[in-house]
Amino acid sequence: MIIKEIIGINIILLITNLIIKSFKNKKTNWILDAERYLISKYKNININIESCFWILGLVTGVIYLILRNIIKIESTALLISLIIFIMPIVIIKIRIDYRKNKILNMLPAYIINLRNNIEIDNNIIKAIKKTEVEEPLIKCIEEFNIYIEKGINVYNSFERLKRLVNVKKFNDLVNIFQTCYLNGGNYTKVLNKYLYIITNENNKREELKEKSRSIITTLIVLLFLNIYLLLFFVFMNETYKQIILKTSTGNIILNFSIIVYLIIGLLIYKIYQMEG
Repeated sequence: MIIKEIIGINIILLITNLIIKSFKNKKTNWILDAERYLISKYKNININIESCFWILGLVTGVIYLILRNIIKIESTALLISLIIFIMPIVIIKIRIDYRKNKILNMLPAYIINLRNNIEIDNNIIKAIKKTEVEEPLIKCIEEFNIYIEKGINVYNSFERLKRLVNVKKFNDLVNIFQTCYLNGGNYTKVLNKYLYIITNENNKREELKEKSRSIITTLIVLLFLNIYLLLFFVFMNETYKQIILKTSTGNIILNFSIIVYLIIGLLIYKIYQMEG
């Protein structure tokens, strides 16, 4: 029994180590996004993403041992523990996607206000200072204004702004500002063209949302219905419970059910991501 528990913990720590190595090699964008999100969210705390993952891995190992003693099935305890392991990561990713979508939705109105403030003297820096903006952009714009006030080069300040926002469509807009700033150009014309592009893209995103919402709702109902049947039909019946927990066939069915739940959850998440 101890050997099986050690193997389970080693699997969890191995997965943790692989994720950290992937992060160190700068190959995994979602980890980099998670780090930026945590740093921006908790500026007063020194965030070390590698330590966070090791702590998460160790906590998952403890949860595995607890589950192993409760349900007495190593494979099932390991599966549930790994799902618990990825849940905080998924939650952070959802928060990142929510922030990104919020910025994309507010971008057309921001461009219109920016255009109205730039028409007089074609000065993008003054226009950015004048233009009112809401969260989550406001903190990034305030930081940008501070860079300018400190005398940091405008081009470099724009580069820092892109890193702060870290949303491709917004960063594309900033790239245009940088080009116009270096080579000269009419910001109003550029903003009008980009406004047309971003508005069309947002309209297409809204159409996709309408189509995907019904699919997501169906999958969520299916997921909870299956979990309900497992918990309140199978496990409430002592005969079925013993078959599931005490036989190899039952263990396979239980693990297969958990994997199906995980796949349904991933499908819901993927469809949610497509909306962005």
